[in-house]
Amino acid sequence: MGKRAIIQIDLGREWRGGQAQTLQLTEDLKKNGWPVFLAARGGSPLQQRAVEIGVSVIPLNPLAPFAPLTAWRLRRELKALKPGILHFHDSHAITIGRLAAPAAALKVISRKVDFPLQKNFLSRWKYGNGIDAVIAVSRAVAATLARSGIPERLITVIPDGCDTKSLQPTAARSELRRRLGLGEHDIVAGYVAAMTAEKGHRDLLEAVRLLKDDAAAFQLLLVGDGPLRAELEKLNAQGGTAERVRFLGFQRDLADILHALDFYVASPRHEGFGSVVLAAQACGLAVAATRTGGIPENVLDGETGLLVPASDPAALARCIASLASHPDLRARLGTAGRSRVRAEFSRERMAKRTIALYSSLLEKKELI
Repeated sequence: MGKRAIIQIDLGREWRGGQAQTLQLTEDLKKNGWPVFLAARGGSPLQQRAVEIGVSVIPLNPLAPFAPLTAWRLRRELKALKPGILHFHDSHAITIGRLAAPAAALKVISRKVDFPLQKNFLSRWKYGNGIDAVIAVSRAVAATLARSGIPERLITVIPDGCDTKSLQPTAARSELRRRLGLGEHDIVAGYVAAMTAEKGHRDLLEAVRLLKDDAAAFQLLLVGDGPLRAELEKLNAQGGTAERVRFLGFQRDLADILHALDFYVASPRHEGFGSVVLAAQACGLAVAATRTGGIPENVLDGETGLLVPASDPAALARCIASLASHPDLRARLGTAGRSRVRAEFSRERMAKRTIALYSSLLEKKELI
């Protein structure tokens, strides 16, 4: 019997780290000879990028989290494809996918956030009977799932994978800096994240405010967009940090941004793993980050970066000042981080571990 079709379902509206990981896995499955299809929101960045690389896409447009008509349309597609596995990558995908799923298909959930599961009927249904495996992106997420009542036998930890080949810059560092209006000798940090409460931008701006009279001059580039952007820009202007902090909005060329920086900062209050932090280390950047969720598995304190408690702007400020002032420290941490990402968090390793899980599940059900 040939390989059974794998359906990846990700209904994210925006392009974030989770969508990048979904697309990367889908492409790698295709390269490894699996019949793979991606169900994505029609017109979303994920659908557009999937089409660009030749992935077969099932466009879906649910008008609400619980959308029976969309589920019926997906069920019709699945009936023709006869998939062996449905892999759900976000909350809406679980809801629509479970409504549409054929009884014979195995069901896998990727959990990419470290929030506890909600204690309500919908959450119990999503993660209840009929789920065959839950992939946690970090040990921290796995522990949260277990505390929320998910049987440990269902949980497998598979960290995000970093595609180092995609992180090659499009120009020399001097040119990348010129495009961003940066000088050759400027000390520049960056943070790439959606502007939502859990990403901790307020704490980061407060840390910069505490350093505004510090001798360690540096600039901070905030990359990303989101519902809090206007509020954060106002806070930046009122806090007297506007000369140091620039808002760049969403940027497609992540590699160019990272290669223009001297070090990377991440201030989340909650984080499943932090795929951009991984990418920053792959580019040889030292990291100052909060010790939350899967970050300590991603960044080794004192070896590849500096970690501080979440929601502690003063501690974060001290780490930023240290990296801004000590190029030798940045170089040591950055070199170690690059080596560790390539050895332990490669794109190929993530795909291999996911395929091994799929194969094990299919063999138990005798579908391959």
